[in-house]
Amino acid sequence: MEDYNLRQICLSLRKVGLEKNDVVFCHSNLGFFGNLKNITNKSDLCEKFFNEIFKIIGRKGTLIVPTFSYSYFNNKAFDSNKTPGLRMGIFSEWIRLNKKSKRSNDPNFSVSAIGNLSKEFIKLEGNVNKNTYSENSFFAKLHYHNGKILNFNFPGTTIIHYYEKLLNTPYRFDKKFHGKTNGKDETWTVFSRRISGKKNYHNPHKLMGLLRRKKDKNFSILGKGEIFLMPSKQLFSFIKKEYKINKSLLIY
Repeated sequence: MEDYNLRQICLSLRKVGLEKNDVVFCHSNLGFFGNLKNITNKSDLCEKFFNEIFKIIGRKGTLIVPTFSYSYFNNKAFDSNKTPGLRMGIFSEWIRLNKKSKRSNDPNFSVSAIGNLSKEFIKLEGNVNKNTYSENSFFAKLHYHNGKILNFNFPGTTIIHYYEKLLNTPYRFDKKFHGKTNGKDETWTVFSRRISGKKNYHNPHKLMGLLRRKKDKNFSILGKGEIFLMPSKQLFSFIKKEYKINKSLLIY
């Protein structure tokens, strides 16, 4: 028995504000939507979502997904052509393996992109200090372009850590990690959590609860699940305002 169909995917995406030419950064858990009508395998499921997104954003749109491998965190080498994403979901891996996609060389937080601006978002030439959340990072570029944060059954978004750096949050600091990327020795800096008990763990649920109460138009129900979408600059402004009130907004 199906829980939703292709037309409902399109309607839900338009309802939350997905538009032509959009730049989209998407975290996903497609399985939480339930059963898509006439779809019986994961590859077809991913292809249908991909097609519905591009029907809206068009040839000049860009879709970006996290293909994070956390390689240096785990003392492993990173190969941008071979290293799989780690716990990023079936949709992100499907995009990574797509022949049209391009992947960045960040050994911990790589992204894969398809579309008009894919080359711009994955190139790291300007990031000479190799810093995941610097002013020349992927996340900075996404914010500069006011890319839209699109979540399929996912709380929060990784760009929040870039916002935390902009806000100079005291519970994170720049930490260096060493390893090999595509056979070359490198050092990458990541704005990392200070280890001082559970209270510093990232917790997006308080933020998402506030957004649900104040920004209902950014959420849409699809099947058994939920879609969220918001432009980066709007999300940052909301977080910045709420962070002034509650310094524990984004942590336990």
